[in-house]
Formats: sequence, C-alpha cells, structure tokens
Amino acid sequence: MRYGFDDPAYTGILFGFLHAALGIVKRSCPQCNYQIVPCFNNEILEIAVSGSFHIRLYRFIPGILRFISRKVVIRNLWISLRNKY
Repeated sequence: MRYGFDDPAYTGILFGFLHAALGIVKRSCPQCNYQIVPCFNNEILEIAVSGSFHIRLYRFIPGILRFISRKVVIRNLWISLRNKY
C-alpha cells in the first residue's frame, strides 16, 4: 500500500494507526505479509493485494447433516419432489 494526504500530519497519523492495526493482524496470522509506504509529498493512494484462503469442509458436514435430517426439511423436500415429478 502506498498512500499520502495533502497534509503530511494526516499521513503520519494514518501511518501509526495502520501499523498498530496490522500488528494485531500479524500476531493472529504470522504468514501474512504487508508493506505500508507513506508518501508525505503527494496526495496518493495505491493498494496492491494478493492472498489465498482455505476452507475446511469437514467442519460444515455435521451442521449440514443436522439440517438435512430435520423432519420439516425432509417433508418439504418430498413435497417439492412430488409436485415437480
């Protein structure tokens, strides 16, 4: 991220705030990398972001099974299938 405001004081204040906020993120996500470059001379905002995330599907299976096994869901599914075919 590269940024700057028309007033260098605002740029410095935001720089301190971003480092504090991203320090918390870095503690909870050690593999995250970031770079903040303040530009005290110009009014500018450039952001480049890339990343990846993982979803563990096995955590959703118990909830899906509980939802599907409810009587109301099964009854509505059968009614829907009966009306469709």
